[in-house]
Amino acid sequence: STAKSVGVLLIIELMFAMIVSTLNLWLSRPGAFLSLILLVLQLSGAEGTYPIQLSNEFFASIRPYLPMTYGIHALREAMMIGGSISHDIWVMLAITAVFAVTYTAYYFTHGKQALRIYQKS
Repeated sequence: STAKSVGVLLIIELMFAMIVSTLNLWLSRPGAFLSLILLVLQLSGAEGTYPIQLSNEFFASIRPYLPMTYGIHALREAMMIGGSISHDIWVMLAITAVFAVTYTAYYFTHGKQALRIYQKS
């Protein structure tokens, strides 16, 4: 259904925004580089561009650990198959929560420094 698909897309967007923001916040430029590496790995290993059966063993082995795997599966179920997406949603929400806590932890550990940087700009 359309509503289910839009809901899945919003959760995917929130998850990736949190991942990229957290990596950039904690690691600055190297975090942006890691975000790019994660994107490249996900495009090849999460069945977004072609079936995993056509991929090599490396991508098949990292597939369960890639966040995009759950987003793609949930979208396929929501748009075409009509099956249950609850497992994928819970996994994506858990990933989002982990990165949100990590993002928030930065301000508890570097709060005064971040405030000074913000006030200078």
